Amino acid sequence: METAPVQYAIVDGAVEEGLLDFLNEVNPPHCCLYAEPIQLDLVALAPYLVEVVPEVEAWLSVKASPWGIYLTSESSMRELQQHFRRYLWVRIPEQEKPVLMRFYDPRNIWVLVEVLTPASVFLLSVPSDS
Repeated sequence: METAPVQYAIVDGAVEEGLLDFLNEVNPPHCCLYAEPIQLDLVALAPYLVEVVPEVEAWLSVKASPWGIYLTSESSMRELQQHFRRYLWVRIPEQEKPVLMRFYDPRNIWVLVEVLTPASVFLLSVPSDS
């Protein structure tokens, strides 16, 4: 049985200060992309994967800030959470430790897509079964 595609948004808590209040009030299906346990000072700044129900769509439609990105997927929220967690941290030559990559920031996503190979863009956008 095929699963109908679902629209999601990855919303950046660092950009949208009222995100946690909104999620607590409306309680749409959502999850944090950061792995638990999450440091308390990072909970409000974290990116959240949110199912785009009508209240979410209305809330995001009036935002002028670079709050995040939309995506549509047949994968479950849990599968998407696990998939996107893999892309949160990257290694760069100048740093010993991995650094946070805010791929969900619309100011970054197009630059990222330009430097990735088509195969890498595909892997970023589509969860695999592995």
